[in-house]
Amino acid sequence: MKWHLSLGLGEENYRFHDHEKLAHYADAATDIEFKFPFGFKELEGIHSRTDFDLSQHEKHSGKKLQYFDHEENKSYTPYVLETSIGLDRMFLAVFSNALEDETLEDGSVRTVLKLPAVLAPFKAAVLPLVKKDGLP
Repeated sequence: MKWHLSLGLGEENYRFHDHEKLAHYADAATDIEFKFPFGFKELEGIHSRTDFDLSQHEKHSGKKLQYFDHEENKSYTPYVLETSIGLDRMFLAVFSNALEDETLEDGSVRTVLKLPAVLAPFKAAVLPLVKKDGLP
C-alpha cells in the first residue's frame, strides 16, 4: 500500500478487501482496491500460499527446499507470499484519476490531463488529431 500511496493518487481512493473464501493452499488473501469512476475494483491481489508450493516441489522433485534457522536450530519450509498487479489496471487508475474538467473564463469546459508530479514527465503534450492552421 505504501508504494501505491507514493503515486499521489490520493489515500481516499484505496481500500483493502479481505477474501472470505480461500483456496485450499492459502491461509490469507486480500486485495488492494482502487476507486475507479465506475466504483472500487481490484488493483492488486496479495495471497499467502503457505508452504504449499515449496512442499509440493520438494515432494515431486526430491530436492530439499527448507531453510535452516541457526538461531532456533531448526529447519522449516518457507511460506510463499504472492502478489499480482496488472499494468493495464494501474494505467487506468492513473489515467482516470488524472483527468479533470476545467472551466475556462468564457464558461466553456475542457478536460485536462493532470498527472501526479511523481509520474509526470518533464515535458509532454497530449494533443488531439486536428487539421488546423495547416497542421495535418
